Amino acid sequence: MKRIRLCRQQRDGWSADTVYIDLFDVEDSVDNPEQALRDTVRYFFRTAQGKVAIKQTCEAFNWGDALQLIPDCYFEKHGLHPVHEDPLEIWVDQDEELCTGEEVDEEPLPNLFLYKTWKLKRPEGG
Repeated sequence: MKRIRLCRQQRDGWSADTVYIDLFDVEDSVDNPEQALRDTVRYFFRTAQGKVAIKQTCEAFNWGDALQLIPDCYFEKHGLHPVHEDPLEIWVDQDEELCTGEEVDEEPLPNLFLYKTWKLKRPEGG
């Protein structure tokens, strides 16, 4: 199994965005986790419980509704296992300056990355 993060971005006009992150363990047989998530929602819509949820959300059912209203068993049917643990969260200001200026005069450390090659993966479609 591999673990994925479903990152849901809620746009709030011009000021700020809110990001919600949901974790899923994904079975190895699932080739496309995003498609499996979308298939789960479509499957749920075809159930009696799903039709009630659509009406409750005034037919504006979104990802937030999906994560709150779709029972885990529907995700599991598609090889996705929601993770309901509360990991430690650390929030920081993206623009916080971490260099105080004192670092310039400090003795430099040896380059630990000289002998290691890092390969970065580009996101699909990116």
